[in-house]
Amino acid sequence: MLQRIGIKGALFCIIIVALRLLFPFEVGIGKSLACTVLFPQIVMFLNIPCLSVGSSTFYIYHALYAIWLMGIISSLMRAIILYRRFKKLAYQLPHMMDKHPYEILDKVHKQYSHPVAFQIKQLPGLSNPLIFWSKTPMILLPAINFSDDDLFHILSHEAAHYYNGDFWFKIVMECLCYLYWWNPFVYLLKKQMAMWLEIRADLTATKRMDEQGQIRYLESVVKIAKKQVSSTYDKIPMFFGGTSSSLKQRILFMLHHEESKFVYKHKAHINLFVTIIVSIIICFSFIVVLEPYAILPKHADNTVKFTKETTYLVRNQNEGYDVYVNDEYFATVTQKYDFFSKLPIYGDMKEVKGNESH
Repeated sequence: MLQRIGIKGALFCIIIVALRLLFPFEVGIGKSLACTVLFPQIVMFLNIPCLSVGSSTFYIYHALYAIWLMGIISSLMRAIILYRRFKKLAYQLPHMMDKHPYEILDKVHKQYSHPVAFQIKQLPGLSNPLIFWSKTPMILLPAINFSDDDLFHILSHEAAHYYNGDFWFKIVMECLCYLYWWNPFVYLLKKQMAMWLEIRADLTATKRMDEQGQIRYLESVVKIAKKQVSSTYDKIPMFFGGTSSSLKQRILFMLHHEESKFVYKHKAHINLFVTIIVSIIICFSFIVVLEPYAILPKHADNTVKFTKETTYLVRNQNEGYDVYVNDEYFATVTQKYDFFSKLPIYGDMKEVKGNESH
């Protein structure tokens, strides 16, 4: 499926979903649909009083809001502290004295029309290469020896992350994770985006390579993955590093990429179709809103429920409608409202007697 819609199509879908989560608001043109299953029970539970202070009453939903807010603040503060610590550490690292990695980086830059100057540093204890986003982008390497071929592939991959603008995708996902820290599906979304960004970086790094060059690239990816060890730096936000779970997907995608080129000839049409479908779904989420509908126990005695079994309308001489509930007159209305559309409507009481049996 990913090969059919392409990386751009997949990333578009996930970004649209992410933006909808970042802006969970209704618009004025929205239509509410009453939901009587599960939602009302949840709302009633959330409206259970849990604390009274003076004239103020706090409900369960107040407590959940407080927990949600504390979770956002704590996760955001933790991320900022970790990031600042790592940034300070990265800037204190000495530049690589060996000029050879920079000579290899120059070869990578020839693939881009507007090359950017990168710093290359080594960090002992780092599990895998990564790019650190700052005013001057910094490629950090584990403190191990790489062959020229491996180093070229590493620098090509990390530079691709920068030139593809993956930082902004990562920022959006990090914000989502902080905002919806309690939602496991957001972390699944983040994992999928990370995998697709890794694949896109692979394709960018190898787009000018022949088949043998791509095979050597994959060999380097596998070789570097085998050298990975757990590191305290892995939990730092806003970095890129393929996990073992995404490594298999990356390799399979690369191996079948050439075989699937006949699909990509029509990828523009497929991307357009996917874009339209996703856009319709997102627009539908703004226009149609499910809302819980239930009668609170304290209002039940003063509430009448209109159903086609118990209620019917009779036209009166004033061009209005008389409403009857359980064969007893209830009220007169001057117009037929939407919620009356499914109720029986009769011309007079004779017609009622001929059709209604209670």
